[in-house]
Amino acid sequence: MIREKIDEMIKDSMKSGNQTELTVYRSIKNAFMMYECEKAGNVLTDEIELKLIGKLVASHKDSIRQYMDACRDDLVEI
Repeated sequence: MIREKIDEMIKDSMKSGNQTELTVYRSIKNAFMMYECEKAGNVLTDEIELKLIGKLVASHKDSIRQYMDACRDDLVEI
């Protein structure tokens, strides 16, 4: 499953000290946990995990677009 791979990536980014990667991987893990907690019986599959990651990517792209429209280059870089 993707979840185990994300856990490994979290450990690796903690060891390397890469805070940007760590934040991204923790956001993904949080989305997985939130999905499971939404309804009793929600089970993560690889397909659902990929959909959740896709939603996070789309949300991030939308945020970047809004920051660019507002001329907030300082926030675009984050």
